Amino acid sequence: MGIGSATPTQPLFVNGNIEAGGTGALRVGGSVRISSSGLILGASGTAAAPGLSFANNTATGLFNPGSGIIGFSTGGLERMRLNTNGFLGIGTANPASPLTVVGTVQSTSGGFMFPDGTVQTTAANQAGGVVHDTTLTGAGVAGSPLGIVSPMLITVTDDIGNIAITRSMS
Repeated sequence: MGIGSATPTQPLFVNGNIEAGGTGALRVGGSVRISSSGLILGASGTAAAPGLSFANNTATGLFNPGSGIIGFSTGGLERMRLNTNGFLGIGTANPASPLTVVGTVQSTSGGFMFPDGTVQTTAANQAGGVVHDTTLTGAGVAGSPLGIVSPMLITVTDDIGNIAITRSMS
């Protein structure tokens, strides 16, 4: 049947706008509807078949895995989740902080800013990643806060935080 068209291309073809009045809704395929207030309501979906996806990529989109939760998927796999508490998880469905990332976080420029406003652009402070604090040097007790006469070299010796302190940078 054609409305506004003598040559309909579908069982119901409307050439022009469609309006639903009152408190009704326009239903499309039973699972998607447009309410009288203009909300587009769809199926919750899954990571493999998101409720909101793309015509040429139906395994990528947004889905609703639970009340107040938005899941983001690509290639049919959940990649990111925003929970009811506002926590965003990348690579995890259970973020434990405002941003929880499973995997490596990379900054390609700019570095990372900390709450005190400082920016860390590299993990290494000196050549080889060695921290050299020149504020601990001086001319004995009178010239140094710790009474240290020569420079100190502090290095982390393993991945659990053990350190070695030597008196010289050589």
